[in-house]
Amino acid sequence: MLEYAVNPNIEMVVLGRPTKSHSLAVQMIGRSSRPLREITDDLNAAPNAEARRAIIAASAKPTALILDPVGVTGVHSLSMDLGDILGGDYGGAVVSEAKTRAMQTDGKITKEELEEAKKRVDAVEAAELERRRSFIVESSYTTKQVDPWAPASGGTHASGAPPKKKHEVPTPAQVAFLLKRKVPQSDIDMMTFGEAGRMMGEIKRRWKLKLASLAQVQLMVKYGVPEDHAKVMAREDAKRTIDAIVKNGWRPIHGDAYEGP
Repeated sequence: MLEYAVNPNIEMVVLGRPTKSHSLAVQMIGRSSRPLREITDDLNAAPNAEARRAIIAASAKPTALILDPVGVTGVHSLSMDLGDILGGDYGGAVVSEAKTRAMQTDGKITKEELEEAKKRVDAVEAAELERRRSFIVESSYTTKQVDPWAPASGGTHASGAPPKKKHEVPTPAQVAFLLKRKVPQSDIDMMTFGEAGRMMGEIKRRWKLKLASLAQVQLMVKYGVPEDHAKVMAREDAKRTIDAIVKNGWRPIHGDAYEGP
């Protein structure tokens, strides 16, 4: 029972959740420390704290019982003033503002003063928000499209030159993986760490789907198989196509010589 529970008749609270927030702890405890409604006007009219305590002591609810099985009161002070009690429905900044203004006058905090404090805090926050909206932020960026099939089609990677920073180059494990899958060393030298990772991902994806390997695609394209056909060919079909290329004397397949899988 934390929010919107305004019942001055509550005489006991069980603190069932730990918290590091002082304002939340005060809010939970404050559910039982609210004065009865019938003495609120007398408390506001009282000349000092001693008179207010006497009014509360003589009321039908002179005390409240706080049961704390989770140790909230061991972390936060139980010391509260009327601002803490009445301010349970306001943020910490509002209560702090109300207390500051009260110290400059009679030291008392009323519901009206909390409302005025809220208006002042809201005005400051609105002005700060408007100030931030006036900021002009400039940024620049570059984009590039990486084609993991660039080596298969004889193109070059988007990087255009070997990366120079250590953290940008492919790792030894990536290099070993790509070399084992027949990726030319010259192509690997042109890759960044990210491009090598994407190439590895594409190779693994094709293996899982039983599609032609990168080496098979490169070989078929080299000997006249249309690239769009080679990329979507099943691994077994690619093997039969390469066997046909061998039987053709390792001569390129053109036109009707390629019939597809």
